[in-house]
Amino acid sequence: MTERDLFSVAMRGGELSADQAAALEERVRLVPDDLEARAQLAVYGSIHGKPGTAARARYVAQAVWIVTTAPRSEMPASGFIRLDSGMDGEALELCRRAWDQHLASAPDDLDLLESCARFFRNAGDYERAINLLERGLQSEPTEPRWHKQLGSLYQLKMRNGA
Repeated sequence: MTERDLFSVAMRGGELSADQAAALEERVRLVPDDLEARAQLAVYGSIHGKPGTAARARYVAQAVWIVTTAPRSEMPASGFIRLDSGMDGEALELCRRAWDQHLASAPDDLDLLESCARFFRNAGDYERAINLLERGLQSEPTEPRWHKQLGSLYQLKMRNGA
């Protein structure tokens, strides 16, 4: 399955009913490596997982699984995986450690580096995201993606007063 296909499948999560989400959770229980089901549940949870609810806890669990198990998929860098240091601190720390391991095992994988930077941008850890993007820029100084993302991130950081 291509990343575009996975993202298309994941988007269906926004249209799930509570019963359909429960059925997908059962599917994941039976087939834990089902990335398509987990991606749909992550999108569902990003919409319905209000702070302090069981739905949020399930969403966070899907987010951690995706980061630790499928870091090269499109999902960790998508806006649907957003952990908050205030309410998801423990899960965010698990993800930090997973990203550190992923990057240590593949230090030259610039796509993985970019995905990690986007994950931390989405989590509001702008300094970590900037450091990662600067590593990419050092490796590929003429590659526009690093310049563009750094510029966007600095702008976001200024807007949010961080």
